[in-house]
Amino acid sequence: MSLNKTDLIKLAKTVANANPSSQVAYSFGEDKFSYADLNDTLRNELRELAGTYALYRENKNTIFIKKAIIFIEKMALK
Repeated sequence: MSLNKTDLIKLAKTVANANPSSQVAYSFGEDKFSYADLNDTLRNELRELAGTYALYRENKNTIFIKKAIIFIEKMALK
């Protein structure tokens, strides 16, 4: 995994809250990226964590904790 857990959570939050049809660039750190770039990066990072069943079983707590944090934060914003 090239991103550490904190950065992966930040990336997942950014992608979850972003508007895919928007033409704006999103900042992540000091760089600017399109929604497609961020989404592709998130998918690749998650594929590294759970690309196979064995990887999924090894990393499932990490994956679900990230999903739970994102879900709770989205619900809090409503």
